[in-house]
Amino acid sequence: DAQKLADAWGIPYVECSSKTGENVADVFHTLLKEIEKDDGLLKESGETGCAIF
Repeated sequence: DAQKLADAWGIPYVECSSKTGENVADVFHTLLKEIEKDDGLLKESGETGCAIF
């Protein structure tokens, strides 16, 4: 099961369909959140903030 493997690896899992467009936006939003976390731009404590580039 892909979800169990993703959980074991500590990574997000999003199932999507390019044919129907289902969850395609969610894939990109999840990817961006992971990039922001990796770059230290997103606070994991749930605090909100604003960054202007």
